[in-house]
Amino acid sequence: MKNEGYPELDELVLGTVSRIIGTSVFVKIDSKEGVISFSEVASGRIRNIRDYVKPGQRIVCKVLRVDKEKGHIDLSLRRVGMKEKKELLDLYKKEKEMYFILDRSIKNKDKVEKISEKAKEKFGKLALAKLPQEVENKKT
Repeated sequence: MKNEGYPELDELVLGTVSRIIGTSVFVKIDSKEGVISFSEVASGRIRNIRDYVKPGQRIVCKVLRVDKEKGHIDLSLRRVGMKEKKELLDLYKKEKEMYFILDRSIKNKDKVEKISEKAKEKFGKLALAKLPQEVENKKT
């Protein structure tokens, strides 16, 4: 995610369903909130939205539109393929593991945060960064 914390168009994002109101599903993404309209939850008729999403559930969505002036992010659940979803969830899991490894190896929250931010700047994601050999050996 670049520029002011807004996701890019067609980017896949991992978010948490915060609430369902009327025909809209509100999803928390980092410090922003996006909206999925019912037509973007699933193809076909939706009889009960809670068969597809529930508040508190983590979901993978595709960014359809971003209006930075209004602060709106339109998302889609139905346009995310199973392969894309699995890849993003695997990347998220690896990201958490990498952070855990750093945290256990360094034991200094400030240093861990600085290192993870630098790795994100250089590699885009912490999960894509290469750990130093001594840290890699400690995890086994």
